[in-house]
Amino acid sequence: MGTTIKRINESMRGAPALSATVGSLIALLDAFLVNGWGQATAQSLGVSGGVATMTLASTDTFELDTIIAVSGATPAELNGEKRVLSVTATTVTFASTSPDGPATGTITAKYAPCGWEKPYFGTNLAVYRSFNVAGSRRYLRVQDTNAVDARVVAYNSMTGVSTGTGPFPTTAQVSGGGYWLKSASGDTAPQRYDMFGDDALFYFSPAYYYTVYGSAISASPGYPRPFGDVLPASVAGDSWSTVLGVGKAANSTSWDGVPGTGQQPGLFVERAFGGAGGSVETYAGADAGYAWATSGADTCGVGAFPSSIDGRLRLSRCWLRASQTDYALRAVLPGLYLSPHSNLGQQTTVYPRDTVPGPGSLSGRKLMFFYLGGGSPSGGFFVDVTGPWR
Repeated sequence: MGTTIKRINESMRGAPALSATVGSLIALLDAFLVNGWGQATAQSLGVSGGVATMTLASTDTFELDTIIAVSGATPAELNGEKRVLSVTATTVTFASTSPDGPATGTITAKYAPCGWEKPYFGTNLAVYRSFNVAGSRRYLRVQDTNAVDARVVAYNSMTGVSTGTGPFPTTAQVSGGGYWLKSASGDTAPQRYDMFGDDALFYFSPAYYYTVYGSAISASPGYPRPFGDVLPASVAGDSWSTVLGVGKAANSTSWDGVPGTGQQPGLFVERAFGGAGGSVETYAGADAGYAWATSGADTCGVGAFPSSIDGRLRLSRCWLRASQTDYALRAVLPGLYLSPHSNLGQQTTVYPRDTVPGPGSLSGRKLMFFYLGGGSPSGGFFVDVTGPWR
């Protein structure tokens, strides 16, 4: 486990509210990608046996397994990004190489951002870009000037908040850019959302009908739309596979741009493999022969979770296809896993935001569950919340 994977949801202390309000998505992206959120001042910080314990006010604690950014402490080894190992009402702990003893200084901690920059911005306009110099560092432009939808489009290069070249999707594919729906209710009530990411890719996963997780199976589907660098299938790399998932119509609750079913439109990569042409619309889905369980139907014959034979959770990677007509497996969407079990989403098995131990090659990691679509039972997806993804 490292500190590369960040996550945010509406229930975290200090997290921005997402609603049918102009600018609310940009406020959320600023916090998650660039600035962090929920800063608190420590009452004390000390180290014993390789574990640092930070004491906070009872209103200032952090969630387990999240990444916090500590600053202002002496010794300096206590500063930087740390994974929260345990939580009480007034303390959090994290691993430390600092010598045993108390720290000094005015010490603060906040939820750490993903490590992106915001090179251009205007009134309810923002452009985001990864700092990871090993990646493609494509640009994401967000126009958050409408209450219900934000418009999003990615670019190969940009010189201003509204000036760019190499767009995906193109105007011909989705005029004015794709849509990220903030709230289907159309009012200012805060909506449930989750975001996950590292310094090269993130998922925006709103449940834009609901303010809290509902009691019904179909009450809380998430819609994980990605932007950023995927993991190429080619050992030679793939410089043009940056992906953006979008809705293709205003105020639409469709699954456009959402990985999962294998034939859902709204996923765009910058260019075809090899770099020819411009933006390509494609699909994303499970490994061949191991399809995601649509509305919870067991299409693969693996039965319910946990397996009655070995207790395992069966998972599939989520593959990006070459195009809508060429199903060659071009790249893997990092950190996202689909499952064919027949009963995921039933309240006797796994709830949204529950974590389960990673199976097989994911041993030692924690996977967080979410509904993907409606029905009873519902299909589901898991996110690796410990990482690393790369």
